[in-house]
Amino acid sequence: MLRRSVHTVVVGGVVLLSAGACSDSSTEPVTVSMVLVTPTNGEVQVGSTLELSVEARGANDQVVTNPAVTWRSDQPNVASVSSGGSVQGLAAGTARITATVGEVATSVDVGVYDLPQVETLAATDVAGSSGVVNGQVNPGGAATERTFELGLTPVLNEQCTITSPPLMGIGGTTVSCSITGQPVGRTIFYRVVAKNKAGRAEGATLSFTTVAPESRPPAAAPEADRRDGDRRLSAGDQKR
Repeated sequence: MLRRSVHTVVVGGVVLLSAGACSDSSTEPVTVSMVLVTPTNGEVQVGSTLELSVEARGANDQVVTNPAVTWRSDQPNVASVSSGGSVQGLAAGTARITATVGEVATSVDVGVYDLPQVETLAATDVAGSSGVVNGQVNPGGAATERTFELGLTPVLNEQCTITSPPLMGIGGTTVSCSITGQPVGRTIFYRVVAKNKAGRAEGATLSFTTVAPESRPPAAAPEADRRDGDRRLSAGDQKR
């Protein structure tokens, strides 16, 4: 005779009962053998959240409904995770988020990114019409482009672009750009600028002054020429 069966779901030693379709079968225990977490790799910006979801399956690939999930972050200072799988980005870096159902656990890596951190540094190798502008850039956990903005006034309307590949990861990196063809003896204003998918960051505006040509006095006559002149002058005096 057909009857409504009750399926027993065993999750970490806890028996969960759920009503099933009409069947002649008796109670069937289902033990979780697989836990799937999506997305398998995710990203989240500092201050934002990423929702993770879990699907638990039994040995015969049947879906376990409403599994009891325990969440954990191995880097809670980088990303925290709620009991419902909501990941909160706290600082640039990478956190491994683990979902456990019964005795089965699955982990995914979540990258946390932020605005770049930048600092304009003093110029070096300053010459008559050139110099090297410097800065420091922390990519903030995302691919970051960087450049320098320049100008003869604090209104910076020129660029010195760095063509090397984007910076990656976290941690400060010194960046430089050589500028040429500048007016001699003029003050050049500049700042470092970095941009990634979180946005744009600008360093403080600094300046340096190109070197003006030295004003030199007329060159003195060589010593031998002075002696010859003295002798000619003495001879002239004697003739008088």
